Amino acid sequence: LAKGGPVIVLCGRDALPWFHQAVDGGALSMYSLLVHEVSDDSAIVTDWAGAVHEMPVKILSKARNQISGQKNATLRIESAEHTDLGPAVIESVAACVNGLDTPKTKTYSFDGWSQWAKMMTARKSKKGWPSAFPDGSLYRPLRDVFCSIETVGTGGGLFRLLYSRFMHEAGFITGLRSFSSVASSYRSLGESWGALAEFCLPDRIEVFRETKNLLRKRRKAYEREGPSEEYLECTEGLNILDKSVTAEFPLDEQESLDLLGGLESEVERLVEEE
Repeated sequence: LAKGGPVIVLCGRDALPWFHQAVDGGALSMYSLLVHEVSDDSAIVTDWAGAVHEMPVKILSKARNQISGQKNATLRIESAEHTDLGPAVIESVAACVNGLDTPKTKTYSFDGWSQWAKMMTARKSKKGWPSAFPDGSLYRPLRDVFCSIETVGTGGGLFRLLYSRFMHEAGFITGLRSFSSVASSYRSLGESWGALAEFCLPDRIEVFRETKNLLRKRRKAYEREGPSEEYLECTEGLNILDKSVTAEFPLDEQESLDLLGGLESEVERLVEEE
Protein backbone atom coordinates (compact mmCIF):
# COMPACT_ATOMS: atom_id res chain seq x y z
CA LEU A 1 0.00 0.00 0.00
CA ALA A 2 2.89 2.35 0.74
CA LYS A 3 4.00 2.02 -2.89
CA GLY A 4 0.63 3.24 -4.06
CA GLY A 5 -2.60 1.28 -3.69
CA PRO A 6 -5.05 -0.19 -3.81
CA VAL A 7 -3.76 -3.74 -3.49
CA ILE A 8 -5.67 -6.85 -4.61
CA VAL A 9 -5.80 -9.76 -2.16
CA LEU A 10 -7.30 -13.21 -2.74
CA CYS A 11 -9.28 -14.72 0.08
CA GLY A 12 -12.11 -17.02 1.10
CA ARG A 13 -15.52 -15.44 0.81
CA ASP A 14 -17.32 -17.03 3.75
CA ALA A 15 -14.91 -15.60 6.31
CA LEU A 16 -16.00 -12.09 5.31
CA PRO A 17 -18.57 -10.62 7.74
CA TRP A 18 -21.12 -9.58 5.11
CA PHE A 19 -21.28 -13.13 3.71
CA HIS A 20 -21.78 -14.93 7.00
CA GLN A 21 -25.25 -16.22 6.06
CA ALA A 22 -24.38 -17.55 2.60
CA VAL A 23 -25.52 -21.08 1.78
CA ASP A 24 -24.02 -21.68 -1.64
CA GLY A 25 -20.65 -23.30 -1.17
CA GLY A 26 -18.70 -20.06 -1.33
CA ALA A 27 -16.20 -21.36 1.21
CA LEU A 28 -14.59 -23.22 -1.71
CA SER A 29 -14.45 -20.18 -3.99
CA MET A 30 -11.60 -17.70 -4.27
CA TYR A 31 -12.73 -14.11 -3.75
CA SER A 32 -10.96 -10.86 -4.65
CA LEU A 33 -10.83 -7.75 -2.48
CA LEU A 34 -9.28 -4.35 -3.02
CA VAL A 35 -7.54 -3.20 0.15
CA HIS A 36 -7.38 0.61 0.37
CA GLU A 37 -6.20 1.22 3.93
CA VAL A 38 -4.83 -0.84 6.81
CA SER A 39 -4.29 0.16 10.44
CA ASP A 40 -3.33 -1.92 13.45
CA ASP A 41 -6.92 -3.01 14.02
CA SER A 42 -8.98 -2.47 10.86
CA ALA A 43 -8.89 -2.41 7.07
CA ILE A 44 -10.94 -0.55 4.46
CA VAL A 45 -11.81 -2.81 1.52
CA THR A 46 -14.08 -2.91 -1.52
CA ASP A 47 -15.14 -5.72 -3.85
CA TRP A 48 -16.50 -6.01 -7.38
CA ALA A 49 -19.93 -4.68 -6.30
CA GLY A 50 -18.30 -1.44 -5.17
CA ALA A 51 -19.50 -1.76 -1.57
CA VAL A 52 -17.10 -0.22 0.98
CA HIS A 53 -16.43 -2.28 4.09
CA GLU A 54 -14.46 -1.64 7.24
CA MET A 55 -13.40 -4.91 8.81
CA PRO A 56 -11.09 -6.12 11.59
CA VAL A 57 -7.59 -7.01 10.40
CA LYS A 58 -7.91 -10.36 12.23
CA ILE A 59 -10.92 -11.29 10.07
CA LEU A 60 -9.15 -10.21 6.89
CA SER A 61 -6.15 -12.36 7.86
CA LYS A 62 -8.45 -15.33 8.47
CA ALA A 63 -10.10 -14.86 5.07
CA ARG A 64 -6.71 -14.64 3.33
CA ASN A 65 -5.74 -18.01 4.81
CA GLN A 66 -8.99 -19.81 3.99
CA ILE A 67 -8.33 -21.11 0.45
CA SER A 68 -5.40 -23.52 0.62
CA GLY A 69 -4.07 -22.92 -2.89
CA GLN A 70 -4.18 -19.13 -2.60
CA LYS A 71 -3.10 -18.36 0.98
CA ASN A 72 -2.02 -14.73 1.39
CA ALA A 73 -1.87 -14.21 -2.38
CA THR A 74 -1.39 -10.51 -3.10
CA LEU A 75 -1.35 -8.60 -6.38
CA ARG A 76 -0.26 -5.08 -7.15
CA ILE A 77 -0.60 -3.58 -10.62
CA GLU A 78 2.28 -1.32 -11.62
CA SER A 79 2.40 1.02 -14.58
CA ALA A 80 4.36 -0.18 -17.59
CA GLU A 81 6.41 1.87 -20.01
CA HIS A 82 5.40 0.01 -23.15
CA THR A 83 1.94 0.02 -24.70
CA ASP A 84 2.15 -3.04 -26.95
CA LEU A 85 -0.18 -5.54 -25.27
CA GLY A 86 0.20 -8.23 -27.94
CA PRO A 87 3.14 -10.15 -26.44
CA ALA A 88 1.62 -9.96 -22.97
CA VAL A 89 -1.70 -11.33 -24.24
CA ILE A 90 0.00 -14.25 -26.01
CA GLU A 91 2.11 -15.01 -22.93
CA SER A 92 -0.95 -14.97 -20.67
CA VAL A 93 -2.87 -17.34 -22.96
CA ALA A 94 0.07 -19.75 -22.95
CA ALA A 95 0.20 -19.63 -19.15
CA CYS A 96 -3.53 -20.38 -18.93
CA VAL A 97 -3.26 -23.32 -21.34
CA ASN A 98 -0.35 -24.72 -19.33
CA GLY A 99 -2.32 -24.32 -16.11
CA LEU A 100 -5.27 -26.26 -17.52
CA ASP A 101 -3.08 -28.95 -19.06
CA THR A 102 -0.61 -29.50 -16.19
CA PRO A 103 -2.01 -27.79 -13.06
CA LYS A 104 -0.29 -27.90 -9.68
CA THR A 105 -3.36 -29.62 -8.24
CA LYS A 106 -4.91 -32.59 -10.06
CA THR A 107 -8.36 -31.48 -8.92
CA TYR A 108 -8.28 -28.74 -11.54
CA SER A 109 -7.01 -30.90 -14.39
CA PHE A 110 -9.03 -32.62 -17.09
CA ASP A 111 -8.26 -35.94 -15.38
CA GLY A 112 -9.53 -34.46 -12.13
CA TRP A 113 -12.80 -33.49 -13.78
CA SER A 114 -13.20 -37.00 -15.17
CA GLN A 115 -12.59 -38.46 -11.72
CA TRP A 116 -15.15 -36.06 -10.28
CA ALA A 117 -17.69 -37.28 -12.85
CA LYS A 118 -17.03 -40.94 -11.96
CA MET A 119 -17.56 -40.22 -8.25
CA MET A 120 -21.10 -39.03 -9.00
CA THR A 121 -22.23 -42.62 -9.58
CA ALA A 122 -19.60 -44.64 -7.65
CA ARG A 123 -21.90 -46.53 -5.26
CA LYS A 124 -19.14 -48.74 -3.78
CA SER A 125 -16.77 -45.89 -2.91
CA LYS A 126 -17.05 -43.90 0.31
CA LYS A 127 -16.25 -40.80 -1.75
CA GLY A 128 -18.95 -41.60 -4.28
CA TRP A 129 -21.91 -39.26 -4.19
CA PRO A 130 -24.53 -41.97 -3.50
CA SER A 131 -22.64 -42.86 -0.30
CA ALA A 132 -21.35 -39.43 0.67
CA PHE A 133 -24.65 -37.63 0.06
CA PRO A 134 -27.55 -39.97 0.89
CA ASP A 135 -31.16 -38.83 0.73
CA GLY A 136 -31.65 -35.09 1.29
CA SER A 137 -27.98 -34.28 1.70
CA LEU A 138 -27.64 -34.56 -2.09
CA TYR A 139 -29.39 -31.19 -2.40
CA ARG A 140 -26.34 -29.22 -1.24
CA PRO A 141 -23.74 -30.55 -3.72
CA LEU A 142 -26.26 -30.17 -6.55
CA ARG A 143 -26.87 -26.58 -5.49
CA ASP A 144 -23.14 -25.95 -5.08
CA VAL A 145 -22.39 -27.16 -8.61
CA PHE A 146 -25.02 -24.76 -9.94
CA CYS A 147 -23.53 -21.89 -7.92
CA SER A 148 -19.96 -22.68 -8.91
CA ILE A 149 -20.90 -22.50 -12.57
CA GLU A 150 -23.40 -19.64 -12.58
CA THR A 151 -23.61 -17.35 -9.53
CA VAL A 152 -20.30 -16.96 -7.64
CA GLY A 153 -18.69 -14.44 -9.95
CA THR A 154 -17.98 -16.59 -12.99
CA GLY A 155 -19.90 -14.40 -15.42
CA GLY A 156 -22.00 -17.49 -16.17
CA GLY A 157 -20.93 -20.71 -17.85
CA LEU A 158 -17.96 -21.39 -15.52
CA PHE A 159 -16.00 -18.35 -16.79
CA ARG A 160 -16.15 -19.65 -20.37
CA LEU A 161 -18.26 -16.71 -21.56
CA LEU A 162 -15.60 -14.38 -20.15
CA TYR A 163 -12.93 -16.46 -21.90
CA SER A 164 -14.84 -15.96 -25.14
CA ARG A 165 -14.91 -12.18 -24.72
CA PHE A 166 -11.20 -12.19 -23.90
CA MET A 167 -10.38 -14.21 -27.03
CA HIS A 168 -12.28 -11.75 -29.21
CA GLU A 169 -10.28 -8.90 -27.68
CA ALA A 170 -7.07 -10.91 -28.01
CA GLY A 171 -7.68 -11.32 -31.73
CA PHE A 172 -8.12 -7.57 -32.10
CA ILE A 173 -5.03 -6.72 -30.00
CA THR A 174 -2.68 -9.27 -31.57
CA GLY A 175 -4.06 -9.32 -35.11
CA LEU A 176 -4.23 -13.15 -34.93
CA ARG A 177 -7.51 -14.31 -36.44
CA SER A 178 -7.17 -17.76 -34.88
CA PHE A 179 -8.26 -16.30 -31.55
CA SER A 180 -11.70 -15.64 -33.01
CA SER A 181 -12.38 -19.32 -33.68
CA VAL A 182 -11.35 -20.11 -30.11
CA ALA A 183 -13.73 -17.39 -28.91
CA SER A 184 -16.62 -19.15 -30.66
CA SER A 185 -15.64 -22.46 -29.08
CA TYR A 186 -15.58 -20.95 -25.61
CA ARG A 187 -18.99 -19.36 -26.08
CA SER A 188 -20.34 -22.79 -26.98
CA LEU A 189 -18.60 -24.29 -23.94
CA GLY A 190 -20.06 -21.58 -21.70
CA GLU A 191 -23.55 -22.41 -22.92
CA SER A 192 -22.90 -26.12 -22.30
CA TRP A 193 -21.64 -25.52 -18.75
CA GLY A 194 -24.72 -23.37 -18.14
CA ALA A 195 -26.91 -26.23 -19.36
CA LEU A 196 -25.10 -28.56 -16.95
CA ALA A 197 -25.88 -26.19 -14.08
CA GLU A 198 -29.55 -26.26 -15.06
CA PHE A 199 -29.44 -30.06 -15.25
CA CYS A 200 -28.35 -30.23 -11.58
CA LEU A 201 -31.57 -28.57 -10.41
CA PRO A 202 -34.24 -29.40 -13.00
CA ASP A 203 -37.09 -26.92 -13.37
CA ARG A 204 -39.74 -29.65 -13.13
CA ILE A 205 -39.02 -29.79 -9.37
CA GLU A 206 -40.55 -26.67 -7.81
CA VAL A 207 -38.07 -26.36 -4.91
CA PHE A 208 -35.15 -26.72 -7.33
CA ARG A 209 -36.58 -24.01 -9.58
CA GLU A 210 -37.12 -21.75 -6.55
CA THR A 211 -33.53 -22.36 -5.41
CA LYS A 212 -32.13 -21.20 -8.75
CA ASN A 213 -34.43 -18.17 -8.83
CA LEU A 214 -33.33 -17.07 -5.35
CA LEU A 215 -29.66 -17.58 -6.14
CA ARG A 216 -29.91 -15.48 -9.30
CA LYS A 217 -32.01 -12.82 -7.60
CA ARG A 218 -29.54 -12.60 -4.72
CA ARG A 219 -26.62 -12.30 -7.12
CA LYS A 220 -28.25 -9.41 -8.98
CA ALA A 221 -29.18 -7.71 -5.69
CA TYR A 222 -25.56 -7.83 -4.56
CA GLU A 223 -24.36 -6.50 -7.90
CA ARG A 224 -26.67 -3.47 -7.51
CA GLU A 225 -26.30 -2.60 -3.83
CA GLY A 226 -23.95 -5.02 -2.07
CA PRO A 227 -25.35 -6.81 1.04
CA SER A 228 -28.70 -5.01 0.83
CA GLU A 229 -32.06 -5.87 2.38
CA GLU A 230 -33.07 -7.75 -0.77
CA TYR A 231 -29.82 -9.73 -0.64
CA LEU A 232 -30.46 -10.71 2.98
CA GLU A 233 -34.08 -11.66 2.21
CA CYS A 234 -32.91 -13.98 -0.57
CA THR A 235 -30.33 -15.50 1.78
CA GLU A 236 -33.01 -16.13 4.40
CA GLY A 237 -35.19 -17.78 1.75
CA LEU A 238 -32.31 -20.01 0.70
CA ASN A 239 -31.68 -21.03 4.30
CA ILE A 240 -35.35 -21.97 4.72
CA LEU A 241 -35.23 -24.01 1.50
CA ASP A 242 -32.02 -25.68 2.64
CA LYS A 243 -33.70 -27.01 5.78
CA SER A 244 -36.92 -28.09 4.10
CA VAL A 245 -35.37 -29.77 1.04
CA THR A 246 -32.74 -31.68 3.00
CA ALA A 247 -35.45 -32.88 5.38
CA GLU A 248 -37.83 -33.93 2.59
CA PHE A 249 -35.93 -34.50 -0.64
CA PRO A 250 -38.18 -34.43 -3.74
CA LEU A 251 -36.42 -37.35 -5.50
CA ASP A 252 -36.51 -41.00 -4.51
CA GLU A 253 -33.37 -43.16 -4.61
CA GLN A 254 -33.76 -44.27 -8.22
CA GLU A 255 -34.58 -40.78 -9.43
CA SER A 256 -31.48 -39.48 -7.66
CA LEU A 257 -29.31 -42.17 -9.28
CA ASP A 258 -30.78 -41.35 -12.69
CA LEU A 259 -29.97 -37.66 -12.19
CA LEU A 260 -26.41 -38.44 -11.12
CA GLY A 261 -25.95 -40.76 -14.07
CA GLY A 262 -26.98 -37.99 -16.43
CA LEU A 263 -24.62 -35.56 -14.70
CA GLU A 264 -21.72 -37.96 -15.06
CA SER A 265 -22.34 -38.33 -18.80
CA GLU A 266 -22.64 -34.57 -19.29
CA VAL A 267 -19.43 -33.79 -17.39
CA GLU A 268 -17.50 -36.41 -19.37
CA ARG A 269 -18.83 -34.93 -22.60
CA LEU A 270 -17.76 -31.45 -21.49
CA VAL A 271 -14.28 -32.68 -20.61
CA GLU A 272 -13.93 -33.97 -24.17
CA GLU A 273 -15.13 -30.65 -25.57
CA GLU A 274 -12.70 -28.72 -23.36
